[in-house]
Amino acid sequence: MRSAPLFLTILAGSIACGEPDTEEIEEVDSPTHAEFFPDLPLLPQTLDAGAPPTIDTYEVELYVSPMGDDSDDGSLEQPLRTFEGARDRVRTLRDGAGHIIVYFRDGEYVLDETLVFGTGDSGTQAQVITYAAYPGEKPVVSSLQSVSGWEPHDGAIVRAPLPEGLGHIRFLWAANSGWLPRSATELFLTDELSPVEESCLECNWNLPDAQSNRLNVHYPSGFAAPSWAFADQYDLRQSTISWVQEILPIARVDEDEQRIWTTIPASLEMRLNFEEAERFNRNWVLNSVEGIDEPGEWAVIDGYIYLYPATPNDDIRAPRLTELIRVDDGTADGNSEITAPVSHLRFDGLTFTGADFYVMKDDDITIQHDWSVVDAPTALLRLRNTENIVVENCAFVSSGGTGLRFDRHAQQNHVYANRFEDLGREAVVFIGRGPGYGDVNHDNEVSFNDIERTGLEKWTAPAIVFDQSTNNRIHHNFITDTQFSAIVLTAPRQLAFASYAEEIEGYLGREFHYYEIAQSIIDGMKTEEDELYGSYKAMKSVLNHSNLVELNTLLDVGQGAGYLINGRIYNSATTRGESNFINYNYIHNTRNHGTNNAAFYSDADQDYCSYVGNMVSGIRNDDEEPEVMPIFLIFAIYAEGEFNEGTKIASLGNAVVDSTYPKLLDGTNVGHGGTLTDMSGGGEDFMPIYSAMASVLDNAELPRRGEELPGEARMLSVVDSAIERHGQ
Repeated sequence: MRSAPLFLTILAGSIACGEPDTEEIEEVDSPTHAEFFPDLPLLPQTLDAGAPPTIDTYEVELYVSPMGDDSDDGSLEQPLRTFEGARDRVRTLRDGAGHIIVYFRDGEYVLDETLVFGTGDSGTQAQVITYAAYPGEKPVVSSLQSVSGWEPHDGAIVRAPLPEGLGHIRFLWAANSGWLPRSATELFLTDELSPVEESCLECNWNLPDAQSNRLNVHYPSGFAAPSWAFADQYDLRQSTISWVQEILPIARVDEDEQRIWTTIPASLEMRLNFEEAERFNRNWVLNSVEGIDEPGEWAVIDGYIYLYPATPNDDIRAPRLTELIRVDDGTADGNSEITAPVSHLRFDGLTFTGADFYVMKDDDITIQHDWSVVDAPTALLRLRNTENIVVENCAFVSSGGTGLRFDRHAQQNHVYANRFEDLGREAVVFIGRGPGYGDVNHDNEVSFNDIERTGLEKWTAPAIVFDQSTNNRIHHNFITDTQFSAIVLTAPRQLAFASYAEEIEGYLGREFHYYEIAQSIIDGMKTEEDELYGSYKAMKSVLNHSNLVELNTLLDVGQGAGYLINGRIYNSATTRGESNFINYNYIHNTRNHGTNNAAFYSDADQDYCSYVGNMVSGIRNDDEEPEVMPIFLIFAIYAEGEFNEGTKIASLGNAVVDSTYPKLLDGTNVGHGGTLTDMSGGGEDFMPIYSAMASVLDNAELPRRGEELPGEARMLSVVDSAIERHGQ
């Protein structure tokens, strides 16, 4: 049996114990830029051209209105009625036409089933097809059904039947209140330790003795349990370590053993990984009537909604779908070659809202730590096997799941100037194919979007996530008030390959595209003493590199429900020999979140990463005994074998201002220099970076709401001071 990976042993120890480290950032002698990182971009890229190309003239114009009729001609005077009718009418008008635009008038367009656009709906470079809001108006696409028939139930709680045709739902919306939270019991902590000898749950995930422990959790005698008669209608919100949190449907409860069994396994054992870990273990039962104790909370039992109204006589609505519109070439196997992706469609100015939360199924594939589901109907607008799709000026608001996602083959797509707000999962998702099936998710642009309040149901859903995706540009996004990381770049990691090679009997894993690893990679992994079944070599097949994360503003992100841990910008599992570039971002936090205030986290299984000119302000850990966690957190080493030299991190010219415990880096093979801490630090070699930072701040190039970002004036004074000290 293997020993625990080094990086996990270090992590477990750092969380469990240690004294606060208040040491100032220590400058080290770094190689020159060229010696350390030959292709390192020191200055901001030219990103002001983030807008997709405009279309000046449309040859065909159609109009749609909730007051129209799909049998009409689609003129302004005789509009069509439905989105489906508009799609079908476009199909009849395409031959010989130039660019086509469909204008949607004010009103709500309610979908009873997911509307699908296929290859027959593609445009071309000479015939782009646009679905847009009529100027100055707000068309809304949703699946929301009005709930009626309310009657008193118990005290302040009322109840009403679900609208006809709806089954179990996990999202509810109110006209006056917006998002309504599902009921939850009081928190309970399991009292069982893992029976596996090693103490690190993330090291044990693939061991035979740990598998059944992922399907059940023991609740203590003091837990105020709801009525277990309805257990199969409840969900378990579960977290055993502070970067994994699940929503798991409950299958049954053994009251004699005080054990909850779930329909699908958790990502890790539902046990304590060491005796001091109670503070990271969290469990709640969701959707019981007994759990309703605050205005706005609700549950669904036996076809009835039970609600504690937040405001009287509110308009309550329930969702019918988990995805509203899907653009899809129709290829069922997500790893198949694509010859005719859907292309040259635009969605402009539309509002998408009111879809349900997608709960994972037993055969789902997920990315790292179940943060996102692969190729699944989780989003208001889902694009699958697409190229040259533009989504701009749209709103993705008040929904149980994801806002927008691009699955599998996705190239040259633009996500520009949209608003994402009050979402149960992620705002924007790009997820490619399994390892070994080709680099097909790349060269996409996510820019100038406004993102607020994500992860309201799935707390560990990143706001923006790129998995198995390369050469993308993520810039000028304003992200605030998220539960988890703002931006995540990741791919399958080394232990996924190793676990597959070991052929563990009864393994329940699904993350890291575990069941999507190409046979060619499996065949190529060999049992070699120093290479962990060849998994180190297999890391060449992952797809996460050359992504540029630049000039984004992150305010008060990664709140973490008071206990979750991850970096505000997170990078892990890059393609061997390649790098991502995380430069000139602005991060400001006004309050203590979770137990880790790391702004940037370079995690395991990567060779390189570049951090240049980032600005970190006001990150504070005000616990009485704060954890030892640096602002730049580096655990970037390969899991096992003789390759533990770690990632070559280039951290150049970053500024850390008005932050407690301003330790910069913790890791191996790390080169950094020119760091600014309040009014100290820096060096003349980094003057180009300081000048670029000053220009970014002086010219208000960072996205913002209002005239000035919090902490911006102080940041500029620190940068200006460095320029004055080191200028020539």
